[in-house]
Amino acid sequence: MQYKTVVLELINQLPKLNQQLMSSRSLLSTMEQKAIQFRQLHLDILSELQQNQPESSPELLRQQAGEIAISQIQEELQAMEDNLS
Repeated sequence: MQYKTVVLELINQLPKLNQQLMSSRSLLSTMEQKAIQFRQLHLDILSELQQNQPESSPELLRQQAGEIAISQIQEELQAMEDNLS
């Protein structure tokens, strides 16, 4: 999974946050921090799903873990944008 690309796309969907990060010159560092967090979250969720659903296919579990992790990172980024107001 391209964690940095996904995080950058999520940031781009939040115009106020994107503009603030660009104007403060912290877009790159924030994207990298969130990508690291996203990757770890994805792996943690995947591990939990593998333990709870050992009969499921690894591909399905990776996809589910990715969707959950994206949702959580999206919520965090939205909260960051909401705090700008």
